[in-house]
Amino acid sequence: MSEIPTEAPSLTHAPSITSGTSTASRSTSSRGDNISSFEPLSLTSRLDHELSSEPSRMRTSSLSQHVSDHDQDYWQKNLQKCEKLHFLSHAFGGHAIYQPQQERMRPHMERFLRLEQLQSKTSGRLSPTLSPMISARDLLPSRSSCHILVDAYINTFENVLRILHIPTFLREYEHFWCQPLAFRALEVDDPFLCKLSIILALGTTVVSDFSFNSSSLRNQTSSWISYGKKWLARHMGSAHRSDINMAQILCLLALVRHVHDDEAEHSEGFHMHPGNFDLARIGMQMGFHRDPLLRSPDMPVLEVETRRRLWATMVELSLQHSLDEGLPSSLSPESFDCKSPSEITDEELESGLVSVDPNHKLETLTASTILVLLSRTQHLRLQCLHLANSPRASKSYNDSNYLASELYSAHRDNTNILRGMDKKPSGFQLQLLQAYTLEFIRALHQPFVEQSTSQSPFHYSRKVVMETAMRVLAWPPSLGLIAGPEDRDLQVHETDPCASLRIHGQGYLGRVQRQAAVSLSINIVSDLEDGVFGASCGASWKKTHSVIHETLLIVEHRVKVSSGAHGRKELLFLAAAEAYIKGLLGDLQQRDIEDAIYQAIESAVGLCYEAVDQR
Repeated sequence: MSEIPTEAPSLTHAPSITSGTSTASRSTSSRGDNISSFEPLSLTSRLDHELSSEPSRMRTSSLSQHVSDHDQDYWQKNLQKCEKLHFLSHAFGGHAIYQPQQERMRPHMERFLRLEQLQSKTSGRLSPTLSPMISARDLLPSRSSCHILVDAYINTFENVLRILHIPTFLREYEHFWCQPLAFRALEVDDPFLCKLSIILALGTTVVSDFSFNSSSLRNQTSSWISYGKKWLARHMGSAHRSDINMAQILCLLALVRHVHDDEAEHSEGFHMHPGNFDLARIGMQMGFHRDPLLRSPDMPVLEVETRRRLWATMVELSLQHSLDEGLPSSLSPESFDCKSPSEITDEELESGLVSVDPNHKLETLTASTILVLLSRTQHLRLQCLHLANSPRASKSYNDSNYLASELYSAHRDNTNILRGMDKKPSGFQLQLLQAYTLEFIRALHQPFVEQSTSQSPFHYSRKVVMETAMRVLAWPPSLGLIAGPEDRDLQVHETDPCASLRIHGQGYLGRVQRQAAVSLSINIVSDLEDGVFGASCGASWKKTHSVIHETLLIVEHRVKVSSGAHGRKELLFLAAAEAYIKGLLGDLQQRDIEDAIYQAIESAVGLCYEAVDQR
């Protein structure tokens, strides 16, 4: 979108992440059982004073009332798999068993618990209340800020999931800004403004402009999302059955769930909101599941391809939603006959002089290439979803392993296609292609990991789950068989869209990252504690530790830039796990390993307090 002129916005940029130090090496004390090195921080010192005399049991009970049951169950279930780290359960609101040598950890767990209690009291903010007739113009930032956020969206998400026809959208965008201000303010029902508002919210998670004050705009995302949901609620009943504008808005709101958490989803009770829906089912009701040329042979090529792109996007988002919720899909491979999109460019579509051939061999990378590749595995991933989540489906190891192998083979074919292209995909495109595909392989093998030991036939499942986690977490994403060089100084800048998404993104993709990091840490600990295959697995263990260390740095930055609002538990867990893994790899004495974990915990809790105090 370089043709859009941009004004120079104010300069504010968060520091880059470097490999200088992580929480594991920033401790202010090396040994000892007290935590007197912590100076009370202004925002939390009163809470420390008020709660310091309360019985630990009462504080834990109070916090448990505020902690999401699902979140607490997730952490307790995972911590039970690692005896050495089970003491962290105390900090996460559960019951912990301290080994004698871990008693000195208790004060740090108490401090973290009190911080969680403080956050539970301040994070229950409701989504902004907007007037039903408010104009999106009143919510928009400056024109220059809009330019940057729209550009960020187009160069990332729109190169993976095709929702917009970019030239059409940009013409509407320019037309909007050219209108008189008084006229713009009256456009309450304009679908373009609804799309623009949601796109701005998506753009804040991947914006990568050095000279852009993105942090202040991230505080406005809930208003933009709320506007989009309210607009959809007003118009859903009266929309035309095959309205492309409505389909685009539905897709954009479904994509929001991948990068933003809805506060209402975490409140008590069951709530339904626009955006929390079965997108594929709605797409079928709108007729997008049928191939457009079968129903309208004379349909213009632009509309044909737009509808095929939208249906492929609807299926993709629906598959990911079902996987995230642990539910079977409402689709079956026989329930739709819409053909896959082609790699034809938006500009070629506008000319109307090209024919659309979904079976054409992919040779050149375009904005639609990744969606085409994803669509080629959608039927197979539907089968994976059925096997993993349908209660009466066969759960045998052989069936799961066979289907996972079929999907991995198809993913390898897709990767080989990308390798053969002169222009290679961006890291962002590759990151989402891998995450959206490999999560289904993990889902098939994960149940057998619980039963795996170094001597069991299910040990292969542990290796598969570790491999998929490595692919999801490794930065930068790679087309190579190895996910990147082993020994390098990490220079992950927030200006990279992949890193920005991992730092600022929440929602489904945030949960995918968290799940990958936690499972990778626990599984390598199991391998190292088993102590077998050291000669053949030593190099891979070292690489795995490197990926976990890099992820820890990302999470540290996430905590800092969010002022402690996000990533606290992940930081505490990864800091302790990384220190333990490093100690096992270094063959340290148990006392030295305990010291390393203690220092990592001390520093992680201190960092969380410092981050919260920046608000």
